[in-house]
Amino acid sequence: MARRQRLSETQLAELFEPPTEQRELVRHYTLSDADLAAIRRCRGDHNRLGYALMLCYLRFPGRALRVGERPPTPLLVFVAAQIEALADCIDEYLATERNRQRHAIECQEQLGLRPFGKLAAAEVTEALLVQAIENDRLSFLAEAVMQECRARGIVVPSPAALERLCADLRHGARREAHRRLTGRLSAEQRKRLDALTEHREGSSLSWLAWLRQMPEAAKPFVDRAAPEHPSLLDEGQQVEHELSNGRDAWLQVAAGFVKVNDNALKQGDGAGIRQESKITITAEEPAEILLFDLG
Repeated sequence: MARRQRLSETQLAELFEPPTEQRELVRHYTLSDADLAAIRRCRGDHNRLGYALMLCYLRFPGRALRVGERPPTPLLVFVAAQIEALADCIDEYLATERNRQRHAIECQEQLGLRPFGKLAAAEVTEALLVQAIENDRLSFLAEAVMQECRARGIVVPSPAALERLCADLRHGARREAHRRLTGRLSAEQRKRLDALTEHREGSSLSWLAWLRQMPEAAKPFVDRAAPEHPSLLDEGQQVEHELSNGRDAWLQVAAGFVKVNDNALKQGDGAGIRQESKITITAEEPAEILLFDLG
């Protein structure tokens, strides 16, 4: 059984710890008039500072201040100055766990945040499926999940829950990519694809393994000039890709009908491209393609 990939300590810190640069402090932690009004209702400077910090943490990175967690000094000083309190009074606040728990609930209600759970996880997974198909690196998915949670008003998951969600998202994306590529293929087309796993004559490598051992392994190419989802083309849409220094490419048509430099390709067709400096792909009808830059 393959081990699930884990985020490094550095990656976790980047995702879950508050920033300390002055520009980011101003961007994320400048308190509004509504914030200040709610903070003033707390009794004592230590509670006012703790409540203000809880608001800040729930906004960004999107989690509650943890038990006994002392915020970084630049953040403490920046927030304390806004409410005219001493930064050192945070120690008194952290010594009283009950207030921290109560403030976490109250601040979530004030900000209109939802807790992270099964329904929230399913919502985020569905929203990020297309992005995960195009890029399933763990670090990319983790950042995307955090951003999506903040955008949807959901408290971000714990590090362990985040890693599980990313693993599920990656698995779902790969299954969906497989379905899109093979679901509408004929038996003959499937047979041709299966042939790529057979050993090359006089070699112990399959054609796919041989491709992966090239100086630059085949990587899916995504044309950033296309609108939102580059592999999905609308009827009449045209994209271009330059092949510099004699690079080769492979185009696979998962759905629809396209022309590649005036050569027609339909659903299930694939074409190797050599000795071309540039290829132009035109969708004759709504189409879905994958272009591999083989190097």
